[in-house]
Amino acid sequence: MKIFHLNINDSLLQSVKEISKPWGCYVLYQNTPISRLGGTDAKGILYIGKADNLYNRVASLQKSVLKNCNNNDKVKMGGHQSLSKKVFRIQRFLDVSKMTIKIVVLPTYESILYTESYLLEDYVNQFGELPPLNGQYGNYEFNDAKQYLEMNNIKFEV
Repeated sequence: MKIFHLNINDSLLQSVKEISKPWGCYVLYQNTPISRLGGTDAKGILYIGKADNLYNRVASLQKSVLKNCNNNDKVKMGGHQSLSKKVFRIQRFLDVSKMTIKIVVLPTYESILYTESYLLEDYVNQFGELPPLNGQYGNYEFNDAKQYLEMNNIKFEV
């Protein structure tokens, strides 16, 4: 399992050279506290996602965020379509200069489904709601995902 950290403006090309598997999970951070229903998310997690093609998915995420922050005109579609709209709607609360993406390359496609589910459910357990840019839950219940990750010795902390 490889872990990469990059700023939202960084090029993926250098990281992709080291990625041996195309699938994984990623987390977009604001890196400033965000008030949530159940308390304050000190890390400022904006989005938790999975990808069967990390390069394309993270590039799409970057495009959606960068095109729609500090844009007072209208939604600029590109990249992840629904994320573009969400970013545009909350742009006044976002600071692109502080955003980072954590990318974790996982061993199997199945492991990304369980990992994303676990991370989303864990977030909801802590804060009472999904991260601000997420629109849906993962495929698996929290306990099923947790058990799968433990059995496969997968540890991914946000």
